[in-house]
Amino acid sequence: MLDSHENWLAFGRAWADLQAAVNDYRLLPSDQRDEDAQKRLVARVNEVTTAETGRWVSRRQSLASGGQ
Repeated sequence: MLDSHENWLAFGRAWADLQAAVNDYRLLPSDQRDEDAQKRLVARVNEVTTAETGRWVSRRQSLASGGQ
């Protein structure tokens, strides 16, 4: 089982990254919130999600193999 504190820290890091991406988008003037800006936001969300999922898988594999 994964350490709940480690999970919380990972969640917090991912949430902060996502919040920063959303804030960057929201700070754009409305006339710049075009399709390209939306695509950049979605791409960043996908990057954060993929990275965090990869870290989670690595932690699980490490625990399964007896590492910590």
